[in-house]
Amino acid sequence: MAHGVTAESLERALAATPGARAAFIVSPTYYGMAADVEGCVAVAHAAGVPLVVDQSWGPHFGFHRSCRRPRCTWARTRC
Repeated sequence: MAHGVTAESLERALAATPGARAAFIVSPTYYGMAADVEGCVAVAHAAGVPLVVDQSWGPHFGFHRSCRRPRCTWARTRC
């Protein structure tokens, strides 16, 4: 968790838990490590579950010019 979640680890976790109804990740972590949120969104959607991202440690990302777009817009396909 301290090093972020990879799409591959989420895929393995969802495969091992066929009854999962949602996936939940924290990105960035308290230590500043950001997950591959786009990759995790793709994996979760392919598995048919919504992805919930707690980004409470990274609201400042939207103010940095090197960030493409706010992280919360990636997963808005399942509102």
